[in-house]
Amino acid sequence: MPAIEKKRRVESGEVVVRDRLVGAPSKIFTPFRTIGHVANSTPISVSSFGRNFLVACSVGRAVQIYDVSTLHLMFVTSPQTPAPIQSLHFHRPYVYATWENCIGVYFRGKLLYKLECDTKDKLVCVRSFGENLVAINSSQIFVFKRGQKKEEESDDENEDEEEDRDELDPPFEYYTTVTLANSVGAAHSIIHPPTYLNKIVVATRRSLLLVNIRTGKVVFSTNEIGSDDEITAIVDAPVVNYIGVGTASGKVHVYNLKLGERLMSFHTGSRVNCLSFRSDSFAHLGVGTASGDAFFFDLNSQKRLHVLRETHEESEGGITSLVFLPGMPAFLTCGGDNSLREWVFDPVMSESNKTVIAPPRALRHRAGHSAPPTSIKFVDEEAHFLVSASGDASMWRFSLRKDAQNQEFSQVNKLTEEQKNNPFASKTRAAGPSKKMRIKLPPVTSLAQTSLRQQEWDSILTTHKGENWAQTWDGHRGRIGAHRLPTSDGGIAHIVTVTQCGNFGVVGSASGSVDIFNLQSGILRRKLQGTPKKKAITGIVVDSLNREIITTSLDRKVRFNDFHTGKLLDTVTLAAPITKLVLHDSSDLIACALDDFSVVVIDTITKRVVRVLEGRHANQITDICFSPDAKWVISASLDSTICTWDLLTGACIDVIRLDTVATNVEMSKNGDWLATAHVTGNGVCLWSNRGQFVDISSAPAPDTESTEVAQIDAVGSLAQASVMDGAFDETETEDQSLAASIAQIEESLMTLSLAPPSKMNTLVNLDTIKMRNKPKEAPKVPEQAPFFLQLTGADKKAEETAAPGPDGLVPSNFDAIGESAFSRLLREAAQSGDYSEFIEHLAGMSPAQTDLEIRSLNSWAPYTELIVFVDAMAAVLEKRTNYELGQAWMNMFLRCHGDVVMSALNPKIVEDEEEEGMQQQPCEPLKKSLTKWKELNQQESNRVEDIVKYCQGVINYLRVGY
Repeated sequence: MPAIEKKRRVESGEVVVRDRLVGAPSKIFTPFRTIGHVANSTPISVSSFGRNFLVACSVGRAVQIYDVSTLHLMFVTSPQTPAPIQSLHFHRPYVYATWENCIGVYFRGKLLYKLECDTKDKLVCVRSFGENLVAINSSQIFVFKRGQKKEEESDDENEDEEEDRDELDPPFEYYTTVTLANSVGAAHSIIHPPTYLNKIVVATRRSLLLVNIRTGKVVFSTNEIGSDDEITAIVDAPVVNYIGVGTASGKVHVYNLKLGERLMSFHTGSRVNCLSFRSDSFAHLGVGTASGDAFFFDLNSQKRLHVLRETHEESEGGITSLVFLPGMPAFLTCGGDNSLREWVFDPVMSESNKTVIAPPRALRHRAGHSAPPTSIKFVDEEAHFLVSASGDASMWRFSLRKDAQNQEFSQVNKLTEEQKNNPFASKTRAAGPSKKMRIKLPPVTSLAQTSLRQQEWDSILTTHKGENWAQTWDGHRGRIGAHRLPTSDGGIAHIVTVTQCGNFGVVGSASGSVDIFNLQSGILRRKLQGTPKKKAITGIVVDSLNREIITTSLDRKVRFNDFHTGKLLDTVTLAAPITKLVLHDSSDLIACALDDFSVVVIDTITKRVVRVLEGRHANQITDICFSPDAKWVISASLDSTICTWDLLTGACIDVIRLDTVATNVEMSKNGDWLATAHVTGNGVCLWSNRGQFVDISSAPAPDTESTEVAQIDAVGSLAQASVMDGAFDETETEDQSLAASIAQIEESLMTLSLAPPSKMNTLVNLDTIKMRNKPKEAPKVPEQAPFFLQLTGADKKAEETAAPGPDGLVPSNFDAIGESAFSRLLREAAQSGDYSEFIEHLAGMSPAQTDLEIRSLNSWAPYTELIVFVDAMAAVLEKRTNYELGQAWMNMFLRCHGDVVMSALNPKIVEDEEEEGMQQQPCEPLKKSLTKWKELNQQESNRVEDIVKYCQGVINYLRVGY
C-alpha cells in the first residue's frame, strides 16, 4: 500500500507535504517495531530537556530518543529517511539529522520539515547554535538562519501549543554557502566554541579552520596538528578558547585557538574516534578509541587516570561516541556493536593529602546483537520473550513488552568441584579484566527450545559453527548449560530439536547420524536406525506424544522412526533435496522446504503428501513456519519475499516484498506476532497479525510484482502507536473476497438456505415450544380499582387494533378483501406456475408467522390451496434451493393438515338419509401433487446420500490407503 501524503497549508500559501507511513504492502501483516536494535556507529547527541537529559541514537533510517536517567525509549522518528542517517545533533527540543544532501528537523519524533542543500555530496555533520543551523560536506559549509519566531515558541507556551508546533512555518531559511579550498583536505567535523559569535571551527583531515559564517571568510587556519597526522575528532572545552583534538595515531591535544598553540598532549596508542570534557568540578578528558578502549586523563596533573578496556567491540569500530553529561559525573558511550552504555564516577575518596578517583562503573545499558540474527524462537505461550542467536556468537532473550528486560545469555562456564578446590586448575573461559580472556562459543547455526521444564534443568539446545557437539543452555537463568552433547559419528552438529516434554534433546550431524540425549543428565539414550550415510540431516521433529521422530536429509527422503526403539518405520521420497522441516503439533502436519523452491506438506498419520505449495518463490527458501491454527504456512526466500500460503486451498494469499532477504520467520504461539530476522540489521522485526482483528481474504495474491517494498530496518513509525492501530489500518485496495453472493453456485448442487439452523429447528419443534411456553395456570382477574381511577389501557389498545393505519387504510399485509400476502402470492404462483416469489416470501417469515399461515390454508374441498402449497414444495425440490427449509415446511404442513389429507385421499362411506350407500370420491389433484412431491423428495434424498457416501469412501481411501 503506497504511503499517504498528508498536506497542510501554511500562512505563506505554500503547501508542505508530510509523508506518513500507514502500513506495509501486506493484507495480513503490519510492521510494528524492531526489537534489539539500539544504535549504530553514527555518533550520538545529548541534550537537556528540563531537568532530564535525552540522548538521540541513529538506527539506520530512523532516530531513537532515550531518557538518560532510565534509558527507556521515549520517541522514534517517523517517517523513515530515504537513505541512512549520516549525522545527528540534538539541540533543545529539536533533533537534526542528515542523510544524503538533506537535513531533517524533528520534534518529539515527528518530522517537521526538510531542508535540501544544493550539492550531490553527502552531508557529514550538522550543528545548531543561536539562530544558525550549519551543515557541511567534504568541501562546503551550508548556513541556514532561523526565521521569525512565533509566539508559540515563548517560554509561557501551553501544552496545546507545543503539540501544534509542527504546524508552524519552517523556522530555518537558506542563508549562504562557504566553499573550502582543496588544499585543506576533506572536512568531517564542526564545533561552535562558546562566546565565538557567528564562528565555527571546521576540522579537515589536515587542518583546523575558524570560519565566520556571516561573512563567509576563513578567519584562522592551522595545519600544525594535521601536518604529520590525520585529525579524526574535535570537541569544544568548557574553558573559553580551548578545544580538544584527536588524531589517527592515537594522540590527543588540548589546543588554544586564541594563541594558536598546543597546551598539552596525551597518547592512547589507538585511533581516536571521539572526545569529551567533563564539566563538573573535575578537569577530566575522556577519549574513545577505535580499539574499544576508553581513556581518561586528568588535565591538572596531565596524567592518565583510568582505562576501560574493550568497552565496545573493536571489530565494529570501537567507541564511536563518548559524551559527558553536562555538570554530571556520568558519561555515555556508544559503538557500532549495537550498544549504548551509561557510566558513572563514584564520589572521590581522600587518602592523606591525595584524592583518589575510583574507576568509572557501569550504571545501565541497552544492547543487542552486533551482527544479524541467525535463529529466533518464541519462548512462551504469551509471546513475552523471544530467544535470538546471532553471528556475533551471542544469544539474547528479548522482551516484547519492556526493553529493560532484555538479557544476554552468560557464557561463563560453571566451575567443577576440582576447579573450585584447586586454585591452580585450568579455568577456561573465566571472567577477567578483558573480554579476550572470556572466549565465546562459535556462532550458533541451529537453535531449539521448550519452556515446559526450563525451571528444573536446561531447556535450550544449540549447534555451533564447525563443532561436533551441541550445547545446552539454562533458559530460566539465562546462562550456558551444563552439558555438551557430541555426535556419535564425529560429524559436525548440524540441526537440533527438543521434545515438548523437555526431557530429551536430539542432535543431527552433517554426516547423517541422529542421536537422542537426556537433557537433565546429558547421557546418550539411543541412536536412530536407517539414517542416511554421508548426507547431512536438515530437519528433526518429534510428535507431541514422543511416539515418532521425523528426520529429513539432503537425499530427498523423509524418515519416520520409532522414538523408543529407534527403528525405521516408513520413508517418503520427495522430488528434491529437503532443506527445512517444521511440525505443527496439534494437526500432525509437517512442512518441508525443497531445493526446487517449493514447500511440501505431509500428513504424519497417513505418511502422504497433502499439499504442494509452489510457483511464487524464485530462489532458495530460507525458513518456514506454521500459523498456530495450521491455517497458513509462511515461507521466506532469498528472493526477498515472504509468502503466506493457505493450506485449505493451497494458494498463496499474500506476498511481502522486502528491501533485504529474510533469513528467519517465526510466528508466536498466540498468533499475535510474526518475527523476522534479516541479512541486514541487527534487530528482530515484529509484524502484527491483522487476522486477529479482521477477516482475511483467502483469494490468491496477484501474480504481478508489486512495486511496494516493506522497509524493515526502521524501529517503526508505528512504535508510538498501538498494535490495534496497525491492525485496523485502512487500505486502498478492495478485498477480493467481497464478491456478490449468488443464490446458487451450480444447478446440480443441493443448496441450503442462508437462514440460521435455529430457524429450522423452531419450525420442526414449534408445537413442543408452544407447550413448554404455555402458562401453568389461567390468568387472574385483576382486583377492582378504586372509583377515582379509570382503567383506559385495554380500551385504548382495542381501539388502536381496530383502527385503520395512518393513511386510512387497512394494514399492508392484508388486501381489501382480507387476503394476506401469503395467500395472494400463493394464488398468483398457481396462475403463473412460477413459485420463486412465494418461496422467497415464505423463507423471510418468522416461524410463528409461517405456522399461522400454513394453519390458515383452506382445508375444504376442492382443497385448492392445499394442492398449490404442495406444488410449491415440489418446486423447491426441483430447483434444489432452500432444501432444509422445504423439508421443515412440509413437515409443518403434514402436521397441521395431515387428517384432512388422509380423509381426502381415503374417503369414508357416507351414511346420511339423503345419500345412503353413496361413496365420496377421492381428490385426484391432491393425490397427484403429493405423489409428485414424494417421488422428487425420494429422488433427491437418494442422490445426496450417494454423493455423501462416495465422498466418505474417497476420504477413507486417502487416509488409510491399501
